[in-house]
Amino acid sequence: MMLSNDLVVRRWTEDDFLNNKKEWQDLLDSSLADKLFLSWDWMHSWWTIWGKKTTSRLHILAAYQDDELVGIAPLYFSKGRILKNLISVTRLEFVGTMYKLRGNIRAEYLEFITKKEFRKSANNVLLQHIYGDRRWDVLILSDLVVNGETYRTNQHLLKNSRCYSRIVQTENTYVVDCTSDYSDYNCRTREKHAP
Repeated sequence: MMLSNDLVVRRWTEDDFLNNKKEWQDLLDSSLADKLFLSWDWMHSWWTIWGKKTTSRLHILAAYQDDELVGIAPLYFSKGRILKNLISVTRLEFVGTMYKLRGNIRAEYLEFITKKEFRKSANNVLLQHIYGDRRWDVLILSDLVVNGETYRTNQHLLKNSRCYSRIVQTENTYVVDCTSDYSDYNCRTREKHAP
């Protein structure tokens, strides 16, 4: 547990994760985070199918102000080997991604889920908690939204840390506005493609 700016960080057990779907979804609805890939259903399904097949351990961190949930960092620990399998490392990475394992379904547009008014403070306290926890050797924040608060806060904290950081790959993504009715979208599509 860590106290900063009146926010407390608690680690959720797997039972906490299973039993707090409504809290998770309510937080997601009040955030700017991706509603699909960071939904409880997506995260739970991915963890059940992919995460439990390994020796991974769930490590979800939740930020609270008093008893109000204001942030979630959906993470887990995994084991790996580097330098031609000579050195064993512990990775801390997003639920929904699995570094170095090809062929799994992965989440995208990842960041910590925070209430809009707590974006900076919740990201800051969650990342400070993560950097203070030395049970991991490698922190992998893959598929991170680069214009999101988690990315910005992490970049700021990295400047003052002794951690080595690298961006392995960046990608451009495209978004389709699906907020209107399907028939409206279908009609607009036909009009655009009509000869």
